[in-house]
Amino acid sequence: MLLVDAIQARLQEGLKGLALERLTPLERLKTVIRFHLDFIQNQPGIPRLLFSEELQKGDPAFRKRMNKMVAGFLQFLTGLIQAAQKAGEMRKDIDPEQHACLLLAMIQGLAFRWILSNHRFVLRDQADAVIATITDGWTGRRV
Repeated sequence: MLLVDAIQARLQEGLKGLALERLTPLERLKTVIRFHLDFIQNQPGIPRLLFSEELQKGDPAFRKRMNKMVAGFLQFLTGLIQAAQKAGEMRKDIDPEQHACLLLAMIQGLAFRWILSNHRFVLRDQADAVIATITDGWTGRRV
Protein backbone atom coordinates (compact mmCIF):
# COMPACT_ATOMS: atom_id res chain seq x y z
CA MET A 1 0.00 0.00 0.00
CA LEU A 2 2.90 2.34 0.58
CA LEU A 3 3.53 2.60 -3.16
CA VAL A 4 -0.06 3.61 -3.88
CA ASP A 5 0.02 6.14 -1.04
CA ALA A 6 3.28 7.59 -2.35
CA ILE A 7 1.83 7.94 -5.85
CA GLN A 8 -1.28 9.64 -4.52
CA ALA A 9 0.78 12.01 -2.36
CA ARG A 10 2.96 12.98 -5.35
CA LEU A 11 -0.11 13.57 -7.49
CA GLN A 12 -1.76 15.73 -4.85
CA GLU A 13 1.41 17.71 -4.24
CA GLY A 14 1.86 18.29 -7.96
CA LEU A 15 -1.73 19.43 -8.37
CA LYS A 16 -1.31 21.93 -5.52
CA GLY A 17 1.61 23.48 -7.37
CA LEU A 18 -0.46 24.23 -10.47
CA ALA A 19 -2.28 27.26 -9.00
CA LEU A 20 -5.54 25.95 -10.46
CA GLU A 21 -7.58 28.54 -8.57
CA ARG A 22 -6.22 31.23 -10.90
CA LEU A 23 -7.59 29.51 -14.01
CA THR A 24 -11.05 29.24 -15.51
CA PRO A 25 -12.71 25.87 -14.90
CA LEU A 26 -12.07 24.68 -18.47
CA GLU A 27 -8.42 25.76 -18.27
CA ARG A 28 -8.16 23.90 -14.94
CA LEU A 29 -9.35 20.74 -16.64
CA LYS A 30 -6.88 21.15 -19.49
CA THR A 31 -4.04 21.85 -17.06
CA VAL A 32 -4.90 18.76 -15.02
CA ILE A 33 -4.86 16.58 -18.16
CA ARG A 34 -1.45 17.94 -19.17
CA PHE A 35 -0.14 17.46 -15.63
CA HIS A 36 -1.45 13.91 -15.48
CA LEU A 37 0.22 12.97 -18.77
CA ASP A 38 3.48 14.60 -17.64
CA PHE A 39 3.24 12.69 -14.37
CA ILE A 40 2.85 9.39 -16.23
CA GLN A 41 5.73 10.29 -18.57
CA ASN A 42 7.98 10.96 -15.58
CA GLN A 43 6.77 7.90 -13.64
CA PRO A 44 6.57 5.16 -16.31
CA GLY A 45 5.98 2.47 -13.71
CA ILE A 46 2.54 3.85 -12.88
CA PRO A 47 0.73 2.68 -16.03
CA ARG A 48 2.49 -0.66 -15.73
CA LEU A 49 1.11 -0.90 -12.21
CA LEU A 50 -2.40 -0.05 -13.40
CA PHE A 51 -2.28 -2.73 -16.07
CA SER A 52 -0.39 -5.28 -13.96
CA GLU A 53 -1.30 -8.87 -13.24
CA GLU A 54 -0.97 -8.07 -9.53
CA LEU A 55 -3.76 -5.53 -9.77
CA GLN A 56 -5.92 -7.72 -11.98
CA LYS A 57 -5.67 -10.97 -10.01
CA GLY A 58 -3.54 -10.27 -6.97
CA ASP A 59 -4.03 -8.81 -3.55
CA PRO A 60 -7.65 -7.67 -2.99
CA ALA A 61 -6.54 -4.92 -0.60
CA PHE A 62 -4.18 -3.53 -3.25
CA ARG A 63 -6.97 -3.62 -5.83
CA LYS A 64 -9.35 -1.87 -3.44
CA ARG A 65 -6.79 0.86 -2.69
CA MET A 66 -6.07 1.46 -6.38
CA ASN A 67 -9.80 1.56 -7.10
CA LYS A 68 -10.25 4.16 -4.37
CA MET A 69 -7.47 6.30 -5.84
CA VAL A 70 -8.94 6.12 -9.36
CA ALA A 71 -12.44 6.85 -8.01
CA GLY A 72 -11.07 9.93 -6.27
CA PHE A 73 -9.51 11.16 -9.51
CA LEU A 74 -12.78 10.55 -11.36
CA GLN A 75 -14.62 12.56 -8.71
CA PHE A 76 -12.07 15.36 -9.12
CA LEU A 77 -12.50 15.38 -12.92
CA THR A 78 -16.28 15.32 -12.51
CA GLY A 79 -16.08 18.39 -10.29
CA LEU A 80 -13.95 20.22 -12.86
CA ILE A 81 -16.47 19.44 -15.58
CA GLN A 82 -19.36 20.57 -13.36
CA ALA A 83 -17.54 23.84 -12.60
CA ALA A 84 -16.98 24.44 -16.32
CA GLN A 85 -20.68 23.82 -16.95
CA LYS A 86 -21.64 26.24 -14.21
CA ALA A 87 -19.31 28.87 -15.69
CA GLY A 88 -20.92 28.42 -19.12
CA GLU A 89 -17.72 27.01 -20.63
CA MET A 90 -19.24 23.59 -21.31
CA ARG A 91 -22.61 22.41 -22.48
CA LYS A 92 -25.02 21.71 -19.66
CA ASP A 93 -26.57 18.68 -21.40
CA ILE A 94 -23.57 16.39 -20.91
CA ASP A 95 -23.30 14.08 -17.91
CA PRO A 96 -20.19 15.17 -15.98
CA GLU A 97 -19.54 11.79 -14.36
CA GLN A 98 -19.89 9.88 -17.62
CA HIS A 99 -17.62 12.29 -19.45
CA ALA A 100 -15.02 12.17 -16.66
CA CYS A 101 -14.95 8.40 -17.22
CA LEU A 102 -14.48 8.94 -20.96
CA LEU A 103 -11.67 11.39 -20.33
CA LEU A 104 -9.92 8.99 -17.96
CA ALA A 105 -10.32 6.18 -20.51
CA MET A 106 -8.64 8.36 -23.14
CA ILE A 107 -5.74 9.12 -20.79
CA GLN A 108 -5.34 5.46 -19.84
CA GLY A 109 -5.59 4.35 -23.47
CA LEU A 110 -2.91 6.82 -24.46
CA ALA A 111 -0.70 5.61 -21.58
CA PHE A 112 -1.21 2.01 -22.69
CA ARG A 113 -0.29 2.88 -26.28
CA TRP A 114 2.79 4.70 -24.95
CA ILE A 115 3.85 1.57 -23.03
CA LEU A 116 3.32 -0.65 -26.07
CA SER A 117 5.39 1.70 -28.24
CA ASN A 118 8.25 1.40 -25.74
CA HIS A 119 7.92 5.12 -24.92
CA ARG A 120 8.53 6.20 -28.52
CA PHE A 121 6.53 9.40 -28.20
CA VAL A 122 6.15 12.12 -25.61
CA LEU A 123 2.85 11.87 -23.76
CA ARG A 124 2.61 15.63 -23.21
CA ASP A 125 2.81 16.14 -26.98
CA GLN A 126 -0.44 14.17 -27.21
CA ALA A 127 -2.19 16.18 -24.47
CA ASP A 128 -3.63 18.88 -26.72
CA ALA A 129 -5.03 16.29 -29.12
CA VAL A 130 -6.76 14.50 -26.23
CA ILE A 131 -8.03 17.80 -24.86
CA ALA A 132 -9.34 19.00 -28.22
CA THR A 133 -10.97 15.68 -29.06
CA ILE A 134 -12.93 15.51 -25.86
CA THR A 135 -13.59 19.14 -24.98
CA ASP A 136 -14.56 20.33 -28.47
CA GLY A 137 -17.71 18.29 -28.14
CA TRP A 138 -18.34 19.62 -24.64
CA THR A 139 -18.21 23.31 -25.42
CA GLY A 140 -21.02 25.18 -27.08
CA ARG A 141 -21.17 25.12 -30.85
CA ARG A 142 -19.79 28.24 -32.50
CA VAL A 143 -21.50 29.48 -35.59
